[in-house]
Order: sequence, then C-alpha cells, then structure tokens
Amino acid sequence: LRIQKDRGRGETEEVVYDFPLPNDPFGVWNNPGSIGFFFQINEVGKALKEGKTECDSYTWSDSLEVALIVDEIVDQVRGERNDMTK
Repeated sequence: LRIQKDRGRGETEEVVYDFPLPNDPFGVWNNPGSIGFFFQINEVGKALKEGKTECDSYTWSDSLEVALIVDEIVDQVRGERNDMTK
C-alpha cells in the first residue's frame, strides 16, 4: 500500500506499507494476490458457524470506515462532493 501526501509546492511524501501474505499452500492462482480471498472466506465461514453476524477481524464499523475513506477519495478525485443527504 502506497500513500502519497501532497506537501505543497510540488513536493510529495510517500509512505509504503507492506502486508505480506502467508505462504500459499495451493500453488498458482488465476489472479495474482487473490489468495487473500481464501482467508476472508474462511473467516466469514467461521463467524457464521459461531452464529455471529460479523467477523472479529473485520467488523461492521471497519466496513463503514472503509466506505467513508473510499467516498473521500472519489470526492477528491472528482473535485466535488456528492451529498446524498439531499
């Protein structure tokens, strides 16, 4: 994950976060990096078996936070606000 911050006057700052996946016991995937879905699916299955309505590792609150971040990115890229409260 790369995050670039505009420091002004043509200067930027970049921070890189690396989240390596564990070893892949299944070998080659059609879509590189898609092994992450395997772990997500297992986590959802575990939560459902335990009668939960959300995963411990990724809650409803986490989902809403990501949605707000994506909305902010879209607003900044488009240069406009899409106020859905009207």
